[in-house]
Amino acid sequence: MGADAISGPKAVVTGTAHGALAEVWERFVFVELPDVFPNPKGPIPAVVAVEDQDGRWDTVGRSRTVVLADGMRVHEEITHSNPTGGAPAQGRAEFGYTVSNFTGPLSWLVREAHGTWVFEDQGPDTHITWTYQFCPTHTLARPLAAAIIMLFWQRYMRDGMQNVTRITGQSKTQTGSGSATPRTA
Repeated sequence: MGADAISGPKAVVTGTAHGALAEVWERFVFVELPDVFPNPKGPIPAVVAVEDQDGRWDTVGRSRTVVLADGMRVHEEITHSNPTGGAPAQGRAEFGYTVSNFTGPLSWLVREAHGTWVFEDQGPDTHITWTYQFCPTHTLARPLAAAIIMLFWQRYMRDGMQNVTRITGQSKTQTGSGSATPRTA
């Protein structure tokens, strides 16, 4: 985030994927976004497609366009990833991105958002923390943006985390279940 960015609302959810860190990470970098967000939450629409992305989603500088059910589109760009194109080392992996070019009513409230996923080895399981920080368009937009985050985005994230832990925590022969616990920072 640049020094001129307006600090905005932040949301955090956590979950546990049943599987070793390297396996969970490898599944995560190939996860299909419409599988993570198939359902709307209030005014936040489902993800219906991703354009301009091929292969792994873990290389800094790569970008894609996320298409939402209401026709809105947003731009995502990877800002950091450790590891890139390989297995996590030292029991941890981290992935960050910026979401920008909001369209529709959200563009009046939010200039951009910054997401971070952290994966930590916990023996046979992997603990996942997902943080989202919004940058309002103006200080006057901050209270309304915060209300929307608390009422809808937090639930959207919680459902997304449940889907990520389910998808990344499954083996080829068995489907594991994930759990997600929301918390607000």
